[in-house]
Amino acid sequence: MNTVPFIALLLAVAFFISACQSPPPSREEKIAGAYCECMTRLVQMNKDMQAKVGKDTSEQAIALFRALEDAYNEAKECSGTLIGQFGKLRPEELPAIEKILAQKCPELAAQHDLLQEMLGE
Repeated sequence: MNTVPFIALLLAVAFFISACQSPPPSREEKIAGAYCECMTRLVQMNKDMQAKVGKDTSEQAIALFRALEDAYNEAKECSGTLIGQFGKLRPEELPAIEKILAQKCPELAAQHDLLQEMLGE
């Protein structure tokens, strides 16, 4: 067996495989994905709180609010890490981030104020 055509075939296959790979994620995609991870616990707790607490003022409700506050502080710290890595979002970047969030974390995409508070200028 002639090794030159075999090597050429392997190189061609390797080229086609590498050409089919998706491009690396954009800055906005990286930020949106990390932001989604930072905020997941807070968003879920907030959703649970709305269903459980309502107008309840019992000790259990107060404990849930304290847990929600802890989750908020953790999310704020996590978003601080994102700001350290990527810098604060500029207003013109927010629509692109929200569009990506609509696909990755729909419950966060609608919370424009939270996004600005956590990552914006």
